[in-house]
Amino acid sequence: MGKSPVPPLRLVHPPTGKESDPESRDTLVDAVDSELGMLLALPTRSFAMGCLILDTEEFQGCYVILTGRAAEYAISHAGEPDADRIELGPKDVIGLEETVRVEALTDLTVAVIDAASLASASAMLRDKTRTYIIEAARKRSTDVRRRLVERDAKILELMDAIDALQGMHDGMKHELDSKLRARERDLEEKIIDNTRIAKHVQRLTRELDHKSREVQSAANILELYKQAVEETEETLEERSRELSRLRMEQANLYALAPILERMMASGNADWVKQAQEALTILYTRGKKP
Repeated sequence: MGKSPVPPLRLVHPPTGKESDPESRDTLVDAVDSELGMLLALPTRSFAMGCLILDTEEFQGCYVILTGRAAEYAISHAGEPDADRIELGPKDVIGLEETVRVEALTDLTVAVIDAASLASASAMLRDKTRTYIIEAARKRSTDVRRRLVERDAKILELMDAIDALQGMHDGMKHELDSKLRARERDLEEKIIDNTRIAKHVQRLTRELDHKSREVQSAANILELYKQAVEETEETLEERSRELSRLRMEQANLYALAPILERMMASGNADWVKQAQEALTILYTRGKKP
């Protein structure tokens, strides 16, 4: 069986960790899980909390966390870490993916697996390390598939939620459109009613103006009639006074009638003439009462 290639670790910054102090390896042996004891034969590196666990592009290998915890972020095409964070701990492998950013959450110690460290290791250690890395890669692949499935499920759930919101939006829009159309119809009816009322008011205004002119004309005619009545009353009063005067004169003349008749019968020419003139006046001004 051929040797399986060791997954490369391709990062763009130099490592911030340091080679582990040989005097601390005894303490490390006590802290490391028994399953990882074989990896203590490989070189180790330590990282302080908050450090970026990165290496140069030429580093062709990976790290296995012995103690501590780290966080791994996928790097987007824009070079920024996305929100899909994976927390790593002992036994987890750093460097199986090329486009990641790993940050130490605590003080961290890792085993360095690269060509140089494996070259100096025994054949059994190389085989065990290679098997461990392959299993770790298979486990990571399974985790990735699971995360993808979960993400797809979340996407489908979000799409369902979006569809539901869209349905609600469409329903609300339809309801709003219906209300708006009903409101428009109400407004149109009110406008028609107001237009009808306005026309009726205009007609009534014209009729009122016409009636007002008629009333004014009647008032003018009444005023003229009152003036005519007053003038007629004045004329009648004058004529009444004149008639009273004439009647008095006529009464006086008729009272003189017997005298005038005797003057006519006297044969005196002057008396006769005067009597004729008086009689003429008498019969000219009125009939005998």
